[in-house]
Amino acid sequence: YDYFQNPQYVTISVFAKNVIRDRVEHRFTAETAFLEFPLPSGSSFSLDLDLCHPIIPEESRLTVFSTKVELSLKKREPIHWARLERADAYMGGMTPSSTAATSATTATTTTTATATTDATATATATATATTPSESAPAVAPAPAPAAPAPVPAPAPVADPKHLYPSSKGNKDWDQLARSLDSEIAEDKKNLSGDESLNNLFRTIYKDADEDTRRAMIKSFTESGGTVLSTNWSEVGKKRVKPSPPQGMESRRWEK
Repeated sequence: YDYFQNPQYVTISVFAKNVIRDRVEHRFTAETAFLEFPLPSGSSFSLDLDLCHPIIPEESRLTVFSTKVELSLKKREPIHWARLERADAYMGGMTPSSTAATSATTATTTTTATATTDATATATATATATTPSESAPAVAPAPAPAAPAPVPAPAPVADPKHLYPSSKGNKDWDQLARSLDSEIAEDKKNLSGDESLNNLFRTIYKDADEDTRRAMIKSFTESGGTVLSTNWSEVGKKRVKPSPPQGMESRRWEK
């Protein structure tokens, strides 16, 4: 799956063909989104997200296309999401800030311990050097070691224009949005006229029982394609006569 966003919505696209709308399960809460549906192969797809920012469940929606399933999540605030899920969803409950604080504390403790050890060794050497002796003159104490220089923080890197992070790296979402609009328009175009009617007949036939299928095949074949009936109790008793549209007549084809 993939996702893109604008100031109002975060849209998640799951690319799967011929998904049945009535068999898709989804749930929205203020902080989570859930999606599950069976695939034509017999397996199932499941997506359970702990979202990075809160949404408005009542204004979020599910849309099923012929080539994909989309979740449109309504943002509670019109801000840019740096990621889709919360950081602790990837780090087992530890946020980046707590990890950085732990690392900084460990580094500080190590530096302090090293400086203390160096200072102890210097003091021991100084005490030994300053002890009166007949063969060696007094030596001045060595200066204390200098504190380590602070490490500068890395400069923030601004996101390039129109490029936003996603689960697959930076993408030009303007181009992707145009492609999706073209795909939706193509779906609508392909479902116009006779093709739309044929799709309806195929759906009825696919979901029908054996008697309904026999009735559809018998009526369509015997009538020369002018009658399509689903009533087997009526069609099974007699031959189906052609019923051409008004203004046309039916003729038997001869070799």
